[in-house]
Amino acid sequence: MRWIERRHPRTRSLVPIFVLFVSAWRVKTHFPKMNRSHVRMYGNYARDVLEALPADDLLLVNDDMNCNLLQYLTRCEGVQPDVALIRLPLITYEWWKRMQLHHFDGLQFPGENHHPYEQNSFAMIDFLNANVTRTTSLSPTETAGKMKQH
Repeated sequence: MRWIERRHPRTRSLVPIFVLFVSAWRVKTHFPKMNRSHVRMYGNYARDVLEALPADDLLLVNDDMNCNLLQYLTRCEGVQPDVALIRLPLITYEWWKRMQLHHFDGLQFPGENHHPYEQNSFAMIDFLNANVTRTTSLSPTETAGKMKQH
């Protein structure tokens, strides 16, 4: 590149223009083939999951796709806003119980956080047993996403 600059000193100012031109040409050429704005598969999946739930249900959610899609639909689009979503990856943190539990009326946490092998923590079976007979408006617990066995 330096040999070009030595032979043609004005090329240095043309390189950014050339790069912008090539980039714009590639976007114009390939965007119609790569445009996926019309794909509603993931949104339909999340909507189907939420609409299949009874009112005031508790949904334990795992995996980023499930967490984000379901959270977006309940909070932003108002689909089943009464369904309580518990994001399982977050309940493993020690801050979750004191910062978030007040959003879930009547939900019982049998320890400080979800971790089956730490002291003062709980396994998922302990959480489910603690909430199986809860006396709130929340109905039975559902799951979305892969669940760990412990």
